[in-house]
Amino acid sequence: MAQGKRKLSDFSAEIAAHLELEVERLMGEGLSHEQAQAAARRAFGNVMRAEERFYETRRWPSWDHCRQDVRYAIRTLRRHPALPSSPS
Repeated sequence: MAQGKRKLSDFSAEIAAHLELEVERLMGEGLSHEQAQAAARRAFGNVMRAEERFYETRRWPSWDHCRQDVRYAIRTLRRHPALPSSPS
């Protein structure tokens, strides 16, 4: 399967495997299972946010985002026109 065709479930499984390896490593250093899990999650960060970012990168920009970008461009051009006004 090509790199660009990864599924969210594959990405989630990869995160879980990474966290489990880190838990095992930390337990080898003497931490209890609960302490190792907490430390591994703290070190990795927010799992849900990582999954959301992965999901967002796989989607086309929503029409709402495009509309916001166009509105911002129009407001910016009104304040600072790209071309000077023609003399009347």
